[in-house]
Amino acid sequence: MGLIKSAPDVRPGDDRRRRSRDVQGLVAALGQEDPEVRRRAVLDLTGDPSAIPALLVRYQVEADTAVAESLRTALVASDDLVVARFFSAQLGLDDAALRNSAVLALQLMPKATEELVGELLADPDPRVRTAAVGLATGGTPAAALDRWVSVVAQDQDQNVVAAAVEAAVGSGTECGALIAEAVRRFPGNPYFDFLAATFACAP
Repeated sequence: MGLIKSAPDVRPGDDRRRRSRDVQGLVAALGQEDPEVRRRAVLDLTGDPSAIPALLVRYQVEADTAVAESLRTALVASDDLVVARFFSAQLGLDDAALRNSAVLALQLMPKATEELVGELLADPDPRVRTAAVGLATGGTPAAALDRWVSVVAQDQDQNVVAAAVEAAVGSGTECGALIAEAVRRFPGNPYFDFLAATFACAP
C-alpha cells in the first residue's frame, strides 16, 4: 500500500495573504513596459474591487489603445460608484468625444450611475445636466418620467429642457403635458412649437 500524503498545513489567512501578494504583483505589472504584460494584468485584475484605484490611475496615463480599452472595459464592468464619479467628471469637458465616451461608460454602469443622476441634474454646467437627462433611465420608468417633468418645469436652459422632452418622447411615455409646459415656458422656441404641432399639444 502506498504512503498517504498528508494535506498541507494551510493556516487561516494564508490564502488571503497569498491573494494580496498576487494582486500587488498584478498592480505592479500595470507599469511594465510591455503592453501585453499590462493588458494581461488588467484582465487578471478585472472583477477585483481592491484593484479599482490602480486601474483608474493606469487608465489616465495609458498610451496603448488595446490596453486602454481593456482598462475601460474592466472599470465599466465594476459598476462601481468611484468609477462612475470618474467618468461623470468628464461630462463637462470641452472635448465632445470624451463627453460622449463618458456617457457611454455611464450607460453601462446603471447601478452606480443611478446614484449620481440626481446631483448631475443639479450641476451648474448645462452640458452635464443635458447628459444626465439621458442617464435618468436607469431606475423605473416612473422615476425617469418624474425627473424629466422636474427638468422641464424648472431648468432654465432650453437645451436641457429639450433633452428632457426628447427623452420622454423617445421612451414612449405620455409627453403631451411636457411639450405644452416647454412651449409655455419658452414661447417662440421653434423646436418646442414644432413638437406641439406634431403631437397636437395646446400650450
